[in-house]
Amino acid sequence: MVGRAPKREEGQTPLHHSSHNNDGNNFMDEPEGRCGYRSCQPRALQFFNTVQSMAFFQCIFAFWEGFIVNGLINVIIFALEIRYKLTSKKIGLIASGNDFGAFFVLLFIGHYAEGRHKPRIMSVGVMSMAVGSFIMALPHFIGGNYKYVKSDMTSSMPSNVCLNQTMLGSNSTSCPAGLEPEEGDSWAYPLFLVGQIFLGVGSAPMFTIGLTYLDENSKAKMTSLYTSLVMCSAAVGVAVGYITAGQTLAYYVDFNRVSTEDIDITPNDPKWVGAWWLGIIISTAAFVILVTPFCAFPKRLPGYNYLRRTRRSEAHGDSDTSVQLGVYKGGFKDFPKAFFKLIKNPAYVLICMASCCEALIIAGTATFGAKLLQLFFHVDIMKAGSIMGIITIPGAGGGMLLGGYLVKKFDMKCSAIIKLCAVASMMSVLFTPAFLTRCDTQSIAGVTTPYADSPKTIHLSSPCNEDCGCTASGIQPMCLGGKVSFFSPCHAGCPKIGPNDTWEPHQCSCMRQYSNETKWLTYKENPHHSDNVSTSSFDNHHSSLTVVEGSSPPPSPSLNPGLCESDCMLLYVFCTLFFCIMICTFSTMTPNLTAVMRCVHHEERSLAVAIQILAGRIIGTTPGPILFGAILDSTCLTWQDGCGSTGMCWIYDQPSLSVKIMIWWACIKLSAVMLYILALYVYKPPKKASEMTSSEVRFLGVTSQPRTDI
Repeated sequence: MVGRAPKREEGQTPLHHSSHNNDGNNFMDEPEGRCGYRSCQPRALQFFNTVQSMAFFQCIFAFWEGFIVNGLINVIIFALEIRYKLTSKKIGLIASGNDFGAFFVLLFIGHYAEGRHKPRIMSVGVMSMAVGSFIMALPHFIGGNYKYVKSDMTSSMPSNVCLNQTMLGSNSTSCPAGLEPEEGDSWAYPLFLVGQIFLGVGSAPMFTIGLTYLDENSKAKMTSLYTSLVMCSAAVGVAVGYITAGQTLAYYVDFNRVSTEDIDITPNDPKWVGAWWLGIIISTAAFVILVTPFCAFPKRLPGYNYLRRTRRSEAHGDSDTSVQLGVYKGGFKDFPKAFFKLIKNPAYVLICMASCCEALIIAGTATFGAKLLQLFFHVDIMKAGSIMGIITIPGAGGGMLLGGYLVKKFDMKCSAIIKLCAVASMMSVLFTPAFLTRCDTQSIAGVTTPYADSPKTIHLSSPCNEDCGCTASGIQPMCLGGKVSFFSPCHAGCPKIGPNDTWEPHQCSCMRQYSNETKWLTYKENPHHSDNVSTSSFDNHHSSLTVVEGSSPPPSPSLNPGLCESDCMLLYVFCTLFFCIMICTFSTMTPNLTAVMRCVHHEERSLAVAIQILAGRIIGTTPGPILFGAILDSTCLTWQDGCGSTGMCWIYDQPSLSVKIMIWWACIKLSAVMLYILALYVYKPPKKASEMTSSEVRFLGVTSQPRTDI
């Protein structure tokens, strides 16, 4: 909502004189500027010269920042994993590249920019976001076309069918044609990192001095509301980014280069790569447009001087409730003194550490959340991204608004805010068993269950396909009778039979093992022994093979492309529980930031927020995706064979993965709860944290009149 600034006669010079408060602390009023560009400051533009307008534009920026950094990239990153043959650890490093950029500027901005023209510094950050977005999209335009493994040997694409070793000759161990590393693709990984670094540099000013700019130009109780609106906008941007990515990935990655008629795979195929770059181009244009409004705001908004005189301190252990100004000038010589004073504030340090715990799990889950839905509930990545977006809008956005509203509604002081954070974090711990909710593991021969001709081992290579020359360079699953899937036609022992390969089960050597005359094979998660059933059980994380002797042959089983699907309604249960987790988790973000700005002195706020964000990135958002990726990789059952090097993971051990994620979440959340409790124990409110003195009341009318629209 945009309000109107107080009227001032044209040409009037802003108030700029010395004042003092009731304790005798002298400070100088600062000029309150007008909205515009240099000498161009028309009267009509002054309608936007308010803190509400700044909050509005910060919300727009936060939306687009969340859209690309935490929404779009977290979905398309799995298309990059397939397109550029990246491991989950490399994907985690790309996701953390945003934090690498912020490392270089956070402390500098937090300290140096405190007394400078904050809106102009924010505009430079917005331009950096535009540059970073552009660089992120470059690999698509400078690289070659995407090539995937398929079974049609008449195509230029490499094949994935059974070929006898004698036919392959000396080339049997060579890299399949079309899968050699491309020269252009070698640029992709560093470009993604550089682009993310620029995005990190660009977001740093907005979430440090941007939030303190709102705080210093509004009443204390309104800070949490404006902060929650900005954070909520970022959460909505994340959700829209998820949904947009899900839609753009439905288009083939090279639709601008090749005819769609030549594409013989669908979005349901594991090898499909969608147009990951479309959303990035849109966000680039949005950031370029946003540069202009931030340049127009003045260094100090109207009403700034009145607000700083009436603000009372809640700094830890402070002996005075009045806001002390002029202690730090933002010079480099003052930095050590300011920094060490902050880290000697135990309440501030503990609150920051608690926020690092929250950032650790949020960053990891945001990066791989869509992939978890894809793995646990067997949905495609486009649907998974859309679901994450639908959950994020009311979950993350609603949680941030709820936290900010509670602080404003009950006019909470710093100690009450810390209690709120501890309670919300503890509630989210109670919902962590939600990660055990998943559909049954899919039966994949040689991966999660053994082949029929080798029931005592689980390996992709089996006597029925050992002469086929199969590799794991590409996955092309096939489902037999709705019961068991095969990794590819080659691993099923299906030979090359024509330009458009279609097979019957009896033509594939490994499938014939499932339909001989004397025994029939079915797969069950927990088979029960009986007199006419012999069971070979393996790891409890995998399906077990049940051989029923002496049954009569049923009709020939159907053979369909893709993994076997089964009805599973647990996705809706998980979404409900995950929504509760998000509400509890994100309801701490706005109160946590408010507590940080309350427990330090007024002129330490920007540096305090910068240090908190820096710590959150070093301890939280940087290692978060990397650790989550490492957890995923630790449960990988089948890796991509990328011509002598390991590529992405094709299939995961889902039961083990769900348990590890639940333990990870619960441990980190409990750590946050303990840190909040410790912060509450050590926090000491100001000794004069009561009501204003009579001298303070008399002092309010010295210079400018109070603003009613803040």
